[in-house]
Amino acid sequence: MTGARGEAASGFATVRRYVLPDWDRLKADGAGEPMIMLHCLLLLMAYNPDTNLVSRGGLPGLHFVQRYARRLLLCGWDIAELRQMDAALTALYLSPGGSADLLAVAYVLAHLPYERTWTGAPRWNFPRRGLVAIFRRPFGALTVLLVPGIQDSGPEHWQSCWRQRHPHWLRITQRNWQDPDLDGWVAAIRRELGSSARTYC
Repeated sequence: MTGARGEAASGFATVRRYVLPDWDRLKADGAGEPMIMLHCLLLLMAYNPDTNLVSRGGLPGLHFVQRYARRLLLCGWDIAELRQMDAALTALYLSPGGSADLLAVAYVLAHLPYERTWTGAPRWNFPRRGLVAIFRRPFGALTVLLVPGIQDSGPEHWQSCWRQRHPHWLRITQRNWQDPDLDGWVAAIRRELGSSARTYC
């Protein structure tokens, strides 16, 4: 498993292969963006070799999440079933943080103004200059807000490494990292986002 670095080095192949085609299809069918993002998160959880899951639950934890997500994609899902999945993963201290990170990448790529072309292979190709430009573009007036998941992000996590390199970046702090409270965690993020007129990334 190559982890986040390998995924980035591949040009985010998992996102291009599994997520972007469905993103565009659902958008063309008139689906709302929240439902598109939930569907695409399930796709990532089903196919992404998420090293965050491996670090918390080993390969059995990764395979449990992948099978669970694939079953929902195959049989159909609704919000109630997603909440059941969330409860099951929380009980096992499994956090698909790598897939959540890739969902953020997918959101950026899906909104790029570059034309995507179908190559016959199960992936979408972006002009190389476009990909390089979007990820090397100076942040300028943007403020980066890091949002860790359950159990926080340890010192070796990419979020912690980036924060050390960029101490002016902001990081969400929750009262209890071990016992997720959805409403409380969302409220903390909203408080930070509403605390100033800064533009966040």
